[in-house]
Amino acid sequence: MFGIGIEELVLILVIALFVLGPERLPSLARDVGKAMRELRRTSDELTEEFLRADQPRPEPPPPPALPAAATPEPDAPATVVEEAPVVDDTTDFDRKAQEDADRARERGELTQPAGSAEAPKEPERWG
Repeated sequence: MFGIGIEELVLILVIALFVLGPERLPSLARDVGKAMRELRRTSDELTEEFLRADQPRPEPPPPPALPAAATPEPDAPATVVEEAPVVDDTTDFDRKAQEDADRARERGELTQPAGSAEAPKEPERWG
């Protein structure tokens, strides 16, 4: 482990026991364990995100074709057509980036020319 032998590790633990004391050493070890677990979880999530970014997004299925509208009979009950639910395949990163851009537009930091379909330009930061 990091090029440290068992003797060095025992020496570090004994010094930590003298410096921190027997009351604080278990809580410190618990906190370090929690931090390592959180770091590993975050690393795994980031790795999954990068792996998913390389894969092409599946195409959403086309909406079902609606039958030709016929004139309803006066005594016939009205039929209700249910729409298929919209599948949101945006990632958390994309959602947060969009929220940040929306907030920047509200503050007037990002501007988009009127009638322009191109993406908004970022403000000049070097001038």
